[in-house]
Amino acid sequence: MKPANSYGWAGTVLKIDLTRQEIQTVPTKMFEPEKYIGGQGLCNKVFWDMGCPKIAPLDPENPLMISVGPLTGIPGPFNRAEICGIGLQNYPEPQFTYSGFGGKFPSSMKYAGYDLMVITGKAETPVYIEISDNEVQIKDATGLWGLDLIESQKILMEKDPAFSVLAIGPAGENLSSLAVVATETSSTAGQGGFGAVMGSKNLKAVAVKGTGSVKIAHPETFRKIIAEVQAKGNWSKGAAQPWGRQFLWGGDQVEVIEEHYRKNYAGPYGCPYQCYGFYDVPGEGKGAVFCAHWWYGYTNPNKESARANVKASMLSQKLGINGYEMLTLIRLMNDTIKDQILTKAEWEEIAGVRLPEWLGGTASEDVFLETLLQSIASGKSVFSQGIKRAMDQIAPEVQNSEALQKIVDIEYPAWGYPQHYYGWIGLLLHVALDVRDAGNSTDEYLSLNRPDNVLGVPPEELGKHFDVPYGMANFAHAPGGEEQAVWEGVERQTQFTLIMQSLRNSCPICNFASLPDSYFFPPELDYQVFLSRVLSAVTGCDLDVNALVKIGERIWNMRRAVIIEFEGRTREADRYLDNFYDVVWEDPHDSGTEERLVVLKAYVDKKKFEALKNRYYQLAGWDEKTGWPTRKKLEELDLKDVADKLLRDNK
Repeated sequence: MKPANSYGWAGTVLKIDLTRQEIQTVPTKMFEPEKYIGGQGLCNKVFWDMGCPKIAPLDPENPLMISVGPLTGIPGPFNRAEICGIGLQNYPEPQFTYSGFGGKFPSSMKYAGYDLMVITGKAETPVYIEISDNEVQIKDATGLWGLDLIESQKILMEKDPAFSVLAIGPAGENLSSLAVVATETSSTAGQGGFGAVMGSKNLKAVAVKGTGSVKIAHPETFRKIIAEVQAKGNWSKGAAQPWGRQFLWGGDQVEVIEEHYRKNYAGPYGCPYQCYGFYDVPGEGKGAVFCAHWWYGYTNPNKESARANVKASMLSQKLGINGYEMLTLIRLMNDTIKDQILTKAEWEEIAGVRLPEWLGGTASEDVFLETLLQSIASGKSVFSQGIKRAMDQIAPEVQNSEALQKIVDIEYPAWGYPQHYYGWIGLLLHVALDVRDAGNSTDEYLSLNRPDNVLGVPPEELGKHFDVPYGMANFAHAPGGEEQAVWEGVERQTQFTLIMQSLRNSCPICNFASLPDSYFFPPELDYQVFLSRVLSAVTGCDLDVNALVKIGERIWNMRRAVIIEFEGRTREADRYLDNFYDVVWEDPHDSGTEERLVVLKAYVDKKKFEALKNRYYQLAGWDEKTGWPTRKKLEELDLKDVADKLLRDNK
């Protein structure tokens, strides 16, 4: 790949030190974007060059990085950004992690001329950053502190609606590890606890307006590529959005919610796939809802709870609370009461709230939701520190301590994140190698394995085309059932997906518009060919699929090097909690049908998992004993300097 030029990349990295109130810019080319693209890849490179500082998440010098990529700002499902830094959600130890978001903010940042922002330090009093092209100011935000996410954005946009705002709510201000960073509604960097990282810096928001544009090296070629996929019907049909537009868990609430509260569809700026449903709840507000934003309705089938389910989404978004964590908390409440592991009274004492009738209590759903969410956002709830942290403290104090700890460890088996389709063996390995739940940017595992994948391309066709394992045998089926798990060879599916996830989060491009069944018109077109052609047309770099895959592998190995350097990761740490292995547990899935929820029985054999790790290390070119990339592999990926540093540090 040729060195980065003026095409695709904006060309500037913005550095802001809130402690010293200093603002400076450096050229993006200093960080070799042609090797790391942008987004997550560029963040990894910058953090590596900083020396992977071993500091706490709420330390002022924790670098909060916001990065776009060369495709950001052009028409299509590319208008996304990645946030990287040392995450507060990660548990029990801090880790350098990542989270993505969409909306208009990424494109506005790109149009203002920036590929990456690196924000360090802590302001003495609340501030926000205002960026209007090359004019960057740190402004007083004391009047915004305490306001919710939606109110904050409205106020900052009042003087000029052209501004796009990335903000935190009260949960971030009060340093909850459940705190998110969001723009508009539903466009949320939900994982990582980055809302608290912003809050610890006294940073309420970043408002950006850009009047520039993205220079495309070969605009006619780009137009032809888009025209081609439009002609095939793939561009306008979209990917997985139909299920996200409606109430996710199905049942008799769907008709009520769609008839009374859904008003339209919405999606990120410039994207043809309008994935979100836009809802209006009288007395509660308006906003877009998608996927885990439907957290309250997961185990609540009551038709009369339809309004409460939309209210729960709106209120958690206003307060800036991670919906997927709330989904898991509600599931824990429901399951432990049902299985008589905790009583209703015990939960009310633990949570400091009265439960609603459907959970055995007497409170109205409005009172339950408002009390629970407000207490978490205030930082006063035991759950403000994170569900896993809280439950690990609670479990030893209750009568059914062992049973509670087992169910908590199954729900939170690694890194302090709730599990997300971990019955798929490829994803199971992927997350163990990673630093967070990766299920929301790795839907390759669903496309390649599930016969009911959204675009309807049989997994057999996809697997054979991409030369990776496919089908339901790649699920960790419980013993004794009709289906049998096949563990051998799944490491190839994991490596394939890790590379594509690295590219997806670096270009960036939306997960739902970059799956194996996207743009699948073999042999001339598939999603790897599509991405290589678009990158080539935009940047002017000559990229075929082989070159694209090598970049993805380089980004993943650099990220692995960061993991090793920052936290001292070894093979022994690429694992799950002991209670997660060799037991049968339930892995719920959205089916895409009217029935919606399907529950698969899973069983992770620890010996087979360890053998799978061995095979992956061999395939990846890593040392089996340590789980570290070999010098040979790093040099093959043009990472000799990385190998030299790891060697100096005995890693």
